[in-house]
Amino acid sequence: MIALVWALAAPEVLVAHAAQAADLRAPNAEVARVRAEKNARGRAERDLRKQLEERGLSMEKLDALIGSAKVAENFGSDGSVTIDLSVTVDAPAKAHAKPAKKNP
Repeated sequence: MIALVWALAAPEVLVAHAAQAADLRAPNAEVARVRAEKNARGRAERDLRKQLEERGLSMEKLDALIGSAKVAENFGSDGSVTIDLSVTVDAPAKAHAKPAKKNP
């Protein structure tokens, strides 16, 4: 006889990293940064969504997690941008098969 034991794993942090170079045709770094930030954020959100979808979360939960993601931005002097989005999610419970003790 086999008994199933559910083990709850510790929460995990998922991180999506994206970078975008500045538009060289922009009149200055501030203007170039606007488009670079928009593109980098879109790419990071898409990557984070993909990681979360692999966990089988509902669409509402996905949107809530992405909306509450921690954002770390780094702006280059030339208008380039790097963005890290991170969320903490509960790891799914895992079932482990254990042999049941025999009654004497």
